[in-house]
Amino acid sequence: MKYLILNFLLFLLVTNYSLAQDKYSTESKKAIKHYEKAQIAYKQRAMKDVFDELNYALKIDSNFTECWIMYSEIFLDKNDLPNLIKCYNQIVRISPERFPVIWMAKGTTELEIGKYDLAKTSFQKFLSFDKYKKKYDSLVNMRIQMCDFGMYQMAHPVDFKPNNLGKNVNSKHHEYWPSLTVDEQLLIFTRLIPIDSNLNEIQGNRQEDFYLSKNIDSTWSLAENMGAPANTRNNEGAQTISADGKTLVFTACNRDDGLGRCDLYYSFLFNEKWTTPRNLGIPINTPDWESQPSLSSDGKTLYFVSNRKGGKGGFDIWKSTLNTKNQWSLPENLGDSINTKNDEESPFIHPDNQTLYFGSKGWMGMGGADIFMSRKINDSLWQTAKNLGYPINTYKDEKGMIVNTSGTTAYYSSDRENSLGGIDIFQFEIPNEIRPYAVTYLKGTVMETKTKKRLGAFFQLYDLETNTLLVESNSDIKNGTFMLCLPSGKNYMLNVSRDGYLFYSENFALENKKREASSLKPFLIDVFLQPMEKGSITVLRNVFFETDKYVLKPESKTELDKLVDFLIKNPKIKIELRGHTDNQGSEEHNLELSKNRAKSVLDYLVTHKIDTKRLSYNGYGFSLPIATNDTPEGRYLNRRTEFKILE
Repeated sequence: MKYLILNFLLFLLVTNYSLAQDKYSTESKKAIKHYEKAQIAYKQRAMKDVFDELNYALKIDSNFTECWIMYSEIFLDKNDLPNLIKCYNQIVRISPERFPVIWMAKGTTELEIGKYDLAKTSFQKFLSFDKYKKKYDSLVNMRIQMCDFGMYQMAHPVDFKPNNLGKNVNSKHHEYWPSLTVDEQLLIFTRLIPIDSNLNEIQGNRQEDFYLSKNIDSTWSLAENMGAPANTRNNEGAQTISADGKTLVFTACNRDDGLGRCDLYYSFLFNEKWTTPRNLGIPINTPDWESQPSLSSDGKTLYFVSNRKGGKGGFDIWKSTLNTKNQWSLPENLGDSINTKNDEESPFIHPDNQTLYFGSKGWMGMGGADIFMSRKINDSLWQTAKNLGYPINTYKDEKGMIVNTSGTTAYYSSDRENSLGGIDIFQFEIPNEIRPYAVTYLKGTVMETKTKKRLGAFFQLYDLETNTLLVESNSDIKNGTFMLCLPSGKNYMLNVSRDGYLFYSENFALENKKREASSLKPFLIDVFLQPMEKGSITVLRNVFFETDKYVLKPESKTELDKLVDFLIKNPKIKIELRGHTDNQGSEEHNLELSKNRAKSVLDYLVTHKIDTKRLSYNGYGFSLPIATNDTPEGRYLNRRTEFKILE
């Protein structure tokens, strides 16, 4: 907008000055003399003399238009918009019809500082001049729509009460680009710091580094520099952290191994240490600009900003997916529901994997870059972008917002009045109508049953309805921990395995949970792996039957296929399939039901070429409960199928 104003003003100045060669707008020779001295001083950039001479001239004749025009040029150059508007007001006061383009420049400047009612009046006045109406009708009417939009939003504000994260996170320096792990226990952000503490904090003497803060008893700890190898003497910023906190993707510019001016890099947390960052390479990075990444909670989709060829215009949001060979696909543009011919930036994909928040200058907004949201329709289509409303958005540039896992709290950066110094990180409770879908998370620790020794193990998460593998990774080799997201609306199967042990399975039923963000509680579990030895028993928690029946439900397939794989990989093992029930009904009926259920599992294994000599089955009714039968939860646990190693 600033350059648009400048173009109009230059047009005005050229036109006016060419006319002024014969006659100025004042009759006072003394005022003209001061004005011409101001012109000479302006060419010499002696700004104090410029102001003095212009003030002298205007004291003599306050209607000396050329003085106000020169003032306008000065304030435009200084980006002093309030004083620029005062100059425009003086010019149109003196001669409201003589300089039509001033009304356009005035309206554009008023819009840029959120004076929507004044801006609309200025734009309408500009369109009253037939000479310009036809040429600029479309552009100016779009600005009028922005004025109407801004006034409506201000008249219908959303609830917004931002709170500074405090001195443990924020400092006298700039803090921005917050990112959170799924359990909301680790905050990573970018801080702009002096390269050398002895240097003045001018832009050329500062660099961006990553800082960490931990949530301890609902209080953020004193932020610490992330240190090498992630941080260097160069700039690192605009990062995203994976759901489990073990993968960092970030932006770095002008590196020796870079493919363009700014590229995306990654680092892994392995054995409690970050690996040396590496360039993500082709096809993510190009000779163009790639930055501002956001990694989906399952780790399989990377969203980022680029001005590469094939976009809608300016900077667009793109995505790339990780294939079965662990390679990133050719990036796809998110399309017309997200991207415009102007700039889009700072994407954040919520852990629900459905809701995207991003900044844009192209959609109808309050004047600068606003924050918008959109939801997935399918893998390739998105809903049309929705403005988050006022005062989350203002006439200033808003961007870089993230939302916590539960969908209740947003974090963003701002230089608001109550900042501790420059740009700080704030949080606010997000209004219900712009919240993401409900998400919880699973945090587990893998241990050996007997010794309680913590183990590194392989885990997989499946969608039971579709038998789709959603996430696979390893627990930490040192402390056995792992963490992953569980968006609502699906039923999940967790499988944990390690050579020399029986596998562990668990079920998480979230299909009937509300899609709206809610207070879903996290799942905190200990995963005990039993050594592969005679007498060991594992419960098959993802084998399902209809109530009081023994026909396997389709969603049992994922678990049973895991059992088939286990028996194929361990050909010397013989097992007993064991059925159990709760205590509802007669003992005789439950014994028969449990036996038939065990037999159904055996039949499945046989049809998948497992030798019957390795298999046996039995039903135990409700004779061996593992929980109370006095509660629905206890009875659910007692209704189980398991297998026991016989030899």
